[in-house]
Amino acid sequence: MTVRKIHCFDTNDVIGSDEPYVLVAGVDLSVVPLPNVEVTLYGPWSDVDSGETHSTMPIPTFPANIPAQLVKSLLDILTQTVPFLRIPFWALDNKSAKAIAKPSDVIILAAVMEHDDGNPNSMREAAKSAIVAGLAASLGMPRATLVAKLKNDMDAALDAFDVNAGFYSTDDHIGHTLELALTAKDLDKASKGVRLRKLRFVGDSGDY
Repeated sequence: MTVRKIHCFDTNDVIGSDEPYVLVAGVDLSVVPLPNVEVTLYGPWSDVDSGETHSTMPIPTFPANIPAQLVKSLLDILTQTVPFLRIPFWALDNKSAKAIAKPSDVIILAAVMEHDDGNPNSMREAAKSAIVAGLAASLGMPRATLVAKLKNDMDAALDAFDVNAGFYSTDDHIGHTLELALTAKDLDKASKGVRLRKLRFVGDSGDY
């Protein structure tokens, strides 16, 4: 699973273009006692205007005769240097795949931010820290209650503090954190080909 593209309906910016980025949190509830967590950053894209669609960049394929270790090194470099590479947010190492036995084993949360003077990587870390802390404090909680709590925790982190800079982030959180709720139909279709899903984020800073 990965972010394929973003579409801007409205920037809501008086001056200039947007620089949106996407944060996706993956939570593997099949791991006990404490679930595995990762938050993946896509973007920021620059010069985004109303009506535009911007895609992530597919991960390149390499000839079979290139050593596996060299391929890994090249992919590591690309991951660090290309901000909108189409890396997977599931499984949680951003490289390999992991089968999902049932939708209830997974929580996927997504947020869209408008990059101003904040640090996207700091916001990624802030979101991950909030989710890890929320999970630790919520063992045994019903899944629906847990999802609602983690959405609120991620919202609070993205609306507040830049953990590296030591001040309140000036990046704008567009709308609220949303859950990409998987279904058995999603898993079935994905096992046979491509399954596309859409989420819409609407706030004072834009509509995506």
